[in-house]
Amino acid sequence: MDWTLINWKLLVTQGVIGVVFGVVAMVWPIASVVTLVVLWGIFALVDGVGSIVAAFRAQGGGAKTWLVVIGAISILAGLYAVIHPGTALVALTWAVGLWLIIRAAYDLYAAFAFTDDGVPRWLRVVGAVLLGIAGFIIVTHPGTAALAFTVWIGLLALLWGVLLVVAGLVLRSAVKKTVAAGAATTGV
Repeated sequence: MDWTLINWKLLVTQGVIGVVFGVVAMVWPIASVVTLVVLWGIFALVDGVGSIVAAFRAQGGGAKTWLVVIGAISILAGLYAVIHPGTALVALTWAVGLWLIIRAAYDLYAAFAFTDDGVPRWLRVVGAVLLGIAGFIIVTHPGTAALAFTVWIGLLALLWGVLLVVAGLVLRSAVKKTVAAGAATTGV
């Protein structure tokens, strides 16, 4: 079996899937983002069960306790996301916005506290301001931010899918040329 023949087909297949995913995410952003929240909820449920199972295998009492607590929180969060995906979406988006604001505050602090690491202060300040603005926008408009994020992910998936299809077709052309050159050399 010639793996280069399979590789170009795999690239084209991945590209087509990326294009389809991208189009779906951009055309139906609400359904796409709700689906992602439900999938995250299922992941959290499985992770929670896994943590609780791991708790019974853990050696120390502290480790068992933490694993049970983490497992219970994951299961509750997962159930909530599966049962109430819209509310969970807003909560998750809001958490991302808060994280960006906290990260911006730290980066702003770091711009003045850690000046000997070679990163220009102005660059840290600009980065912190941009993160803070993004966080503020997300916190004040979580639903819109989630939909916009979904559309951007869709656009990126679409573009990436097109690139993969093109790369697959280029690889296919190169394989054909290599096979033809090999056949001409061997006289087949």
